[in-house]
Amino acid sequence: MATLLNESLETLSRLSPRKLHHVSRVHRATLGSAEWHLALCLLAAVHTMAYRTLGYSNITEYAERGLNLSGRKAGALLSAARALQHLPILSEAFRTGQICWAKLRAFVGLA
Repeated sequence: MATLLNESLETLSRLSPRKLHHVSRVHRATLGSAEWHLALCLLAAVHTMAYRTLGYSNITEYAERGLNLSGRKAGALLSAARALQHLPILSEAFRTGQICWAKLRAFVGLA
């Protein structure tokens, strides 16, 4: 595993600063997209009660034991997903990585 990390680090270290910045931004956008999708998955699990079918008593237990998320993070993702249902522009900005998780939480708190 360390070999893969070292090889990847070497590859990235050979990139020009602009290319490294581009790659970093792609990964940043991917991170936002992954959190957006996870938030929607949690909301869908609540709507369908899928967590019960999987043997969990509530969404928090499912998030913690089934997805290895903290209850706090799961709650925040669910709150964000609920809010994003009514904030399509903000939802798209988060999905595409134009705004980060911290900014989304701040905006959702204000909304």
